[in-house]
Amino acid sequence: MYYCINCQMLHEKSSSVRIFLTGFMTLPSHEKFPLGMCQCESNHAALKAVSNG
Repeated sequence: MYYCINCQMLHEKSSSVRIFLTGFMTLPSHEKFPLGMCQCESNHAALKAVSNG
């Protein structure tokens, strides 16, 4: 599993996901998950552009 920096949710790993080698998210339960960006990355960028005006 990894933590998406865009949608701020945990996702299952797949071959089409960008996972960073050095970034980790530590949950309050002290579990560590690598940081990544889910496949909806292009949708996240579009939503940011719309919400920023």
